[in-house]
Amino acid sequence: MLKPGYGPASSPRDFQRVPISEEGAESNSEQEDHELHLVAEDFLAKCGEAPWERATIDEEARMDINGETEAQMDHVNTEKSRGVDSTVDQTWAIDNDLAGADRFVMIMSAIWIIPKSLVFGLPLFLTLLPWYILAKVYQCRMDIPTDEVRRDSCGFIICIECLGRLFLFIPRILMALCLFLDFFFYYLFSVPYCMLCSRHRWTGYKRSQKAIEHYRTGPGMRWSDIMVCTLGQVHRNGFLECAKCFTGTVLLLPWIKYFINANPFVYELEERFVQQISTSLDDLALHDVHDVSRRIISRSIQDDDLIHHEHLWSFIPHYPYPPPDRRWAMGMQHVGKYFQLLTHVTHAVAEVGGSTEQFILSNSVAMPVYRVMLWYNNPYHFFTGFVEASLSNGLPSQADKKHGGEHPMWLVSSHSPLLSGRESMTGVGMIDAFFDFWLPTFVDGVREQVVDQAYADANHEEVTSKDGVSRPTGKKGLPSKQK
Repeated sequence: MLKPGYGPASSPRDFQRVPISEEGAESNSEQEDHELHLVAEDFLAKCGEAPWERATIDEEARMDINGETEAQMDHVNTEKSRGVDSTVDQTWAIDNDLAGADRFVMIMSAIWIIPKSLVFGLPLFLTLLPWYILAKVYQCRMDIPTDEVRRDSCGFIICIECLGRLFLFIPRILMALCLFLDFFFYYLFSVPYCMLCSRHRWTGYKRSQKAIEHYRTGPGMRWSDIMVCTLGQVHRNGFLECAKCFTGTVLLLPWIKYFINANPFVYELEERFVQQISTSLDDLALHDVHDVSRRIISRSIQDDDLIHHEHLWSFIPHYPYPPPDRRWAMGMQHVGKYFQLLTHVTHAVAEVGGSTEQFILSNSVAMPVYRVMLWYNNPYHFFTGFVEASLSNGLPSQADKKHGGEHPMWLVSSHSPLLSGRESMTGVGMIDAFFDFWLPTFVDGVREQVVDQAYADANHEEVTSKDGVSRPTGKKGLPSKQK
């Protein structure tokens, strides 16, 4: 029996936008004309099959509303034309001769990150706390559930846009200071190493810049988006944990991104493709899986029962629905209770000015959900590259994972053990292994919302994580110690 309010959308009541609880809040005409598409089947009925493939506006306008750049789109179109099997990881050899470079970046990281954390950790946390308390108070006034935060309401403009930015003034000064110091020590440590110790020297440095160039300059930070993300995350994780995690964001992520994961002075960089596909969700209707997946990730204020489960996850993505004038918005990934990663997310089920066009890079998509851009000029995500989140057809090499969630990633990286190994502390190998571990948790969440927890537990299935293809274990059912 389907769970009330989570089965097929037989009525608009199941998926209606629930506004914030402010009586008489005035809305401008742009917001009132904005249609929030919560039911994919209705979206396709209105826009036609495969609306992502239909061009209705000029390229420059499309790139603007999708958050794209010319360099990015030229590159991914070239990649698409190669016609590779996107259900299998790219073959990637680990170069153990780069272990010395790995030791260098870890030693230099300790030399800088430890004193940085001691000096800036407490001031960042204390100055961020008023903003997170404000966000929690505002979130408590919102209806449960609320799909979309109304940015045009008086409450949002006064409390979040005005008072929130005031509360964030000092933290943003500290963030800028930390980032300046990160770049100072980045160049201080990296340039001498490139000149004196690296194998690739300046020639390799220039080749590495070409790998970065496709993703160098994205749309930049939108603080309104970040504050909307915060409203969703404080409901999921609480204001104290969010303040602690954003402190970790400022202290750790820029350094991990620029000095370790994508450092052209220390490593010769290339783009690496890895793919994670969950076990099959073909037991559920495709559109139900799509709608519930977006509801878990994009709904701002969740139902209480779902919040309880999400808070236990080691990875909690929140990609709020975009505002009326664009198909993209910033998202926030709450990771491991240590930091929050900022992303730029283009939503496949979104329409702006009649445009629904969205390039799909993966060749194994049954229905797209999100494009998650990790721009190089975004210091608050530790990777650089192009990521998608979709429902997969599994073809040609993983047909037994039909309608599973796929998460292909094209990331800038090196062949060093630190950045390539699945057992490493960071790098593409690590994140590939992590999503093999996490995706079964998300699949359980989808099944629970469409049917119930008992059904989700009975159909729980994991994969044997490895490079290439991670096969299903074939063992159904949640282990008793996890129930």
